[in-house]
Amino acid sequence: MNRHARWFAVLVLALLAGDATAAVRRCVAEDGTLIYTDRACEHFDAREARTDPVPDSGLPATSAESGIDGSSAPPLASYGPVAVDCARTPEALLMSLRHLLELRDVNGLSGLYHWPGTGKWSARAVMDRLETIAARSDGSAELVYPEAAFVVFDPEAYPGIPPEDPEAVRIGAFHGSGLSEPSPPPLATLGVVRHAGCWWLRF
Repeated sequence: MNRHARWFAVLVLALLAGDATAAVRRCVAEDGTLIYTDRACEHFDAREARTDPVPDSGLPATSAESGIDGSSAPPLASYGPVAVDCARTPEALLMSLRHLLELRDVNGLSGLYHWPGTGKWSARAVMDRLETIAARSDGSAELVYPEAAFVVFDPEAYPGIPPEDPEAVRIGAFHGSGLSEPSPPPLATLGVVRHAGCWWLRF
C-alpha cells in the first residue's frame, strides 16, 4: 500500500469516526479505490457505487451511473472483493485475520480493526502498526483467553456452560531458518472487543 493511498484511507476513517451517526456513502475513485464517507462522492472526484440494478429510464446516464469522464461505469465486481459481513464469532475473526496475514493485506486488516473513537492522528499510528504487522508476520495467530477461563479449554467437563470470551489475539513473527535459533517473541498482541454483534481487533 503506497503512502499516498494509506494517508487517504486514514482521512476517510477519521471522517467516519468523527460522526458515527451520519449516513455513510460508498464511493469509487477513478483508480478503483473504494471510499466510505459521509460526504458527497463528488467531493473526492469519485462516483457512488451501486449494488442494485438501475432501471433503464431511457434517459442519459447521470454522474452516479457513469464514470467521472462521462463514460459508462464498469461492473462493480471489477473493483475487487468487498466485505459484506463482519466476524460474528472470535473464531471467525481469527480465520479472517490468518487469511489476511498470509496475503499481507494491510487494507483487509484495517477492516478488522475497531475504529470508533479513533482520532485522525491515532488512526495514522494504527495504520503504521498494521502495515508493520502485515510485513513481518509469519501468518500465524491464536486467540488468548484469561487465566481463569476453564470452559473453553475443557468444554466436555462443563456441558451447558458457554465458553469464555477471548481477551486478545497473538500474532507470530518470522524467524530465522536455523533449527538451533530460539523462537522469537510474538510480533504483536492485539485486544479483541465485541461491538454491534461482531468481533474486532484493537490496540
